[in-house]
Amino acid sequence: MTSLALGLLSGARFLTGFSTIVATNPTLALFQFPTSSMTTYPYRLFGSRDAVVAGLLWTANTPELLKQALLAGTLIDSIDLISTCAAFLSGDLNATATAWAGGGIVIFLGIQLWALNDLRSQKNSKIQ
Repeated sequence: MTSLALGLLSGARFLTGFSTIVATNPTLALFQFPTSSMTTYPYRLFGSRDAVVAGLLWTANTPELLKQALLAGTLIDSIDLISTCAAFLSGDLNATATAWAGGGIVIFLGIQLWALNDLRSQKNSKIQ
């Protein structure tokens, strides 16, 4: 896994989180998420969580810290994917918002799993 890919992952997570915190309503409208005065607060919490994961990825200076940041992101995204599917099936999330969220989640998961696999391969090659 290149540092470029990890930098892009970190940057994408930060942009997602920061825009959701600072420009909540325009960001949600862009992706056609339902909004009301009561829903902006949880979206901001989501944004802060993504910004923190971005910071963990950006500052991980050892393979172990990188692994922990990637595992945290993978767990968060796995839960988000289940939640997104449940919200769509219950009618709480429209198809466009589901596609945007689900697509982003799958991309983040794919990059993180790729990076975790690469870390494991590097560790195994050093042992042999």
